[in-house]
Amino acid sequence: MDAAGYLDRADTFLPSPALPADLAEPFLHGISIAIELATKAAMKHGGATEDDCIEARHDLEAGIAAAEARGFVSDDNLHELARQLSPWYRTHRLGSLIDGGYTFDQTSLHQIVSRHIARIDAWMKDTPA
Repeated sequence: MDAAGYLDRADTFLPSPALPADLAEPFLHGISIAIELATKAAMKHGGATEDDCIEARHDLEAGIAAAEARGFVSDDNLHELARQLSPWYRTHRLGSLIDGGYTFDQTSLHQIVSRHIARIDAWMKDTPA
């Protein structure tokens, strides 16, 4: 998939901040997928191969580091969110994170990831591949 394809898919996985609270796990899963796909768009735009994207897989922190190594700059809020979610997302245990007492504001997380997607979109438009 090319960078634009990854970015388009990221936007489709970004869940609504109005999702009912009892759907916290699907919300976090959608947030994580959106981060992963958007970050892979930045990786691809920066010259990464599909194998590089596969290697990053569900490790949000590794994907962000790989995108930044190729010139993209993430914001601190995204770094913190990735740090919180990555260990759970890459092992398919987001439910355990929630069961352990993780609390979050859906609107804030939605805004962080929306900004991440928009930031990558702008970077891709402003930076030749």
